[in-house]
Amino acid sequence: MDANRRQGGIQQLLAAEQEAQQIVNAARAGSVFSSFSSIHVIANLA
Repeated sequence: MDANRRQGGIQQLLAAEQEAQQIVNAARAGSVFSSFSSIHVIANLA
């Protein structure tokens, strides 16, 4: 069970990292958008 929970946590971190990279890339490109899923992922990690 612990291994499954760890794997799920790793998957959440990877998804958050990918989304953060998309946000950074969009900011560098001058795009402005909001992402509620980012807030949801960060809240789950806390």
